[in-house]
Amino acid sequence: MITLEPCQYATNQPGPDGETSSTYALNPLSMLAHPIQQSVMPLIVKFGAEWYPVGTGFVISNDLIVTAGHVLDYAESKKRRVNDGTGRFYDHYELYALYLRDEEIPGAGARIGGVLSIEQVWRPVETDIGFCRFRNLIRGDTGDLLQVPALRLSPGVPHVGEAIAAVGYYAMETEFVDEDALVVHHAQRTAVATGNITALHPSGGRMGRFPVFQSSAPVDAGMSGGPIFNREGNVCGVCSWSIAPTDGCSEWESYGSLLFPAMGAEIDVVDAPGTPASRILIADLVRRGAIPVDQSFEDVHVVQLADGRRTVSVRQRR
Repeated sequence: MITLEPCQYATNQPGPDGETSSTYALNPLSMLAHPIQQSVMPLIVKFGAEWYPVGTGFVISNDLIVTAGHVLDYAESKKRRVNDGTGRFYDHYELYALYLRDEEIPGAGARIGGVLSIEQVWRPVETDIGFCRFRNLIRGDTGDLLQVPALRLSPGVPHVGEAIAAVGYYAMETEFVDEDALVVHHAQRTAVATGNITALHPSGGRMGRFPVFQSSAPVDAGMSGGPIFNREGNVCGVCSWSIAPTDGCSEWESYGSLLFPAMGAEIDVVDAPGTPASRILIADLVRRGAIPVDQSFEDVHVVQLADGRRTVSVRQRR
């Protein structure tokens, strides 16, 4: 169960030169250029030498990436029946994120990066937000742990009229040069869609049943799963779906999943090597300091009931 409760605290703080969020442009690439370059990643499904772009994801801790739930559904739809060599068959697909470091290849005009394998996914039914875990984040050149910058979440409810900017990849061109070594030639086109929040839908918009906000940002389909930033540079939503302008409507109608329901999602965590995994709430990972958030997390309340169900509520800004 998910509920909204009224809450009062300061919102709509003045921007540069006293402007409010609804009157000045929001450009997350200029605010957060390096973290965005490293933390917002295209997601692809690979099967043999074939590849399928499925959406966008973004890092929230060193081994966790967030995307849209329907992106994970689409990735799973690419699975195929595979023979294990003994006559038995199983469903198989491989999900990867494409990572670029803030480090150029000398003389090549390109950046150093890699293909990061995703080993586990979780798809909560209460929201169009999913979680993925990377496998063995080790740098191939040094053998050191790969440190990926995490984006800060703003899990509270944003304010109608607030300026937002969505980031994702609306077009990708990928060629697996060496399938065994996962050598990839890749080009991506980054999209930044800016606009304002026009409405809140705690019970879902007209195309969904989960809490979303509506905005005027022209979000392209390939941006699904990408982060939606507020003017503080924190992630206040996840790109979910959009409706392009038609003869009957002159403006974009885009929807972003609100983050607070995802605080009640559970994932598997291994606390120490050699110990079994245990189920833990995303909210508890936040309290441990594993996932960075802003002060709005204080207004999110997750209650675990005796029958195993969870309720999530949030105090709504005024």
